[in-house]
Amino acid sequence: QGKGRSKVLTFDYVNEFTATDTWVDLTNQATVILPKNLYAKDKYGKLFPLFGTNKNIGGFDDGPLFLRGDKISIRFGYRYFRNGNEVLDLPADNKNQPLYQFQGYITEVGSKKPIEFKCEDNMWKLKQIAVTPRVWNGSVESLIAELLAPYPEFKVNKLTSTTIGPIVLGNETIAQVLERLRK
Repeated sequence: QGKGRSKVLTFDYVNEFTATDTWVDLTNQATVILPKNLYAKDKYGKLFPLFGTNKNIGGFDDGPLFLRGDKISIRFGYRYFRNGNEVLDLPADNKNQPLYQFQGYITEVGSKKPIEFKCEDNMWKLKQIAVTPRVWNGSVESLIAELLAPYPEFKVNKLTSTTIGPIVLGNETIAQVLERLRK
């Protein structure tokens, strides 16, 4: 779901997915490929095939099925049979809360079948937010806290204080500032 989009779609299957989680890059990425023979239900409960030629994956009254900027969470586990009963084994933490392989936003939706979309973590959102040009003189933690203050979904851990010289913030995004600080 994205801004102004309140529906949540849940797929308990995919054809393939990949997800990265590394400290080398600021952005973690994922790719999801849905099966070719895919059906979805419209708002009337009627099955709508998403496979074949000339199918519009945006053919619903409420807008496209997937949009750039929609939130995505990927959680995977194993489905198997035990004593004749189907079991879905999904990872959870010690408080029985779901553990996710990836959480972020859809950044690109492919136009071919099977449906494929690319995703990035919260850094994608920071790539969309421009910084007000100015000169900053203070700690790294204070700079990051000020840049992220209007966005409550981001929390800054200010346990330390790393003082740096003056930094010129130019025509760049928050993600570009973070990348420059990382280097």
